[in-house]
Amino acid sequence: MSELHTFAKYPFLSEASDFISNTGLSIGDLAHEKFLPIVNRGEERLIQAILKSRLSTEWQDDFQELMSFPVAVMLTGLSRDVRLIRRMSLVETKRVYDFLQKESKDFLLDIAQKQFHWKVQRIDQSLTKIPEYLVKWIIDSKPSMSLLNKICLSVPEEFVKSHKDMVSIDLASYLRGIQKGLGTNLKWRLVNRIVNKGYVWVDANELARLLSEDIYRFYSTIFKKVRVATPPSELVSRVRKLTPIMARELKKRVMPLPRDVQPELFPPCMMNLLCSLDKGVDVPHMGRFSLASFLLASGMPQEAVIEKYRHAPDFNVETTSGQVAQIAKVGYVPPNCKTMQNLGLCYQPNEICQKISSPLRYYKYQAWKKRKP
Repeated sequence: MSELHTFAKYPFLSEASDFISNTGLSIGDLAHEKFLPIVNRGEERLIQAILKSRLSTEWQDDFQELMSFPVAVMLTGLSRDVRLIRRMSLVETKRVYDFLQKESKDFLLDIAQKQFHWKVQRIDQSLTKIPEYLVKWIIDSKPSMSLLNKICLSVPEEFVKSHKDMVSIDLASYLRGIQKGLGTNLKWRLVNRIVNKGYVWVDANELARLLSEDIYRFYSTIFKKVRVATPPSELVSRVRKLTPIMARELKKRVMPLPRDVQPELFPPCMMNLLCSLDKGVDVPHMGRFSLASFLLASGMPQEAVIEKYRHAPDFNVETTSGQVAQIAKVGYVPPNCKTMQNLGLCYQPNEICQKISSPLRYYKYQAWKKRKP
C-alpha cells in the first residue's frame, strides 16, 4: 500500500495533514477548473453523509480522495449546521473504523502512540512467574478477571501466552475511550477486563474501536472550529444547494412516537424498572420518577401509569396519583442515558443503547425501525 493511499484512508493523520500543506494548494485555487474533481468529491462526501449516513470506501485517485477531505471540512464549516457537523464527524469516523478493523496490530499501535499519544504496548511475555500450582489453578479454573487481578501481582506467563494477540493500554487512555458510550456495555467495564500494573488488555478489534472514539472527537473539533474568512463563491453556492437537501432528509428521519404504547419496544432500563415494581421490589425514588416520566412521555394514560406502581411495597393510590399528575402537568422529560448511568439505573445496555442518548429516543428509534418497509 502506498503512503498516499494510507493518507487518503486516514486524513486525520498528522503526516496526511503535512502532505496537504506541502502541496501549496490554497482555498482560492479551488475555483480553478482543474481542481473541480476535488471540489466535486468534497461535496459528494457531504451528500453521501446526508443521504446514506455512509461514505464510499473505494476510489480511483488517492490524491483526489485525500484533497477532497479539507474541501468537505470547509463546506461543513460554512454550513454552520450543527446537525451536519455531527453527521460528518460520525460518518468520517465510521469509514475510518471500517478500515482500521482490517489493519495489522502494529499499524493500530503506531496510530495510538504517534497520533493520540497513548501509552500502549504489546503484552509482555517476560512477566515475573508465580508459583506453578497457582498457574495450574488459573488455567484449569478460569477465574474471573476481577478475581485474577486480586490474586496476582503479575499475570502468569502461561496466561500471557494464551493472550499473545492482545495489547495493553494505560488506564487513563482506556477510560477516556469508553467514557462516552462504551462504558454502558458490561463488556468494557474494568471489572470484566484484565488490568495489570495500570494497563488494560484489549484485542486488536477492541483497540480499533477505542481509537475510533478519539478519532470522532478529533473530527468533531475540526468540523466545529473551521472558519473560512473569504470563501470562494463556488463553495458558498454548493453549501446553499446542500441546505435544502439536508433539511428534507432530516424531515424524513423524524421519529414520532407510535400511536399505541408498545412496551416490547421499551429500553432495557425501563423494562427492568417495570419488572422490579411488578415483583414488589422497593425501587428508589429516582427510579420511580424516571419510569413515570418515561411512561407518560410514551403516551401511556395516567391511570395506566399509576397501575404500574400497585405492587410497590409502600404503594398508596392517593400519593401515587398526585405524583403522577404533577409529573404530567409539568411535562417532565425522562432522564437521558448519562443521567440514568449516574443514578445506577442503566441496565444491561444493548447495541442500540450505544447509538442512543436517552430512553425515550430508544423507544422512538425502535418504533421507527419497526415501521420501516
